[in-house]
Amino acid sequence: MNTCDTKLATIGTTFQETAVLEAGRISLNNQCAM
Repeated sequence: MNTCDTKLATIGTTFQETAVLEAGRISLNNQCAM
């Protein structure tokens, strides 16, 4: 893999992790609200 591919893969992973963390945080907030 060249540098560009590695950077794109890293950005993609970070974005996915952020989305998962965000979804988890939202579901926790919803549980607290109930």
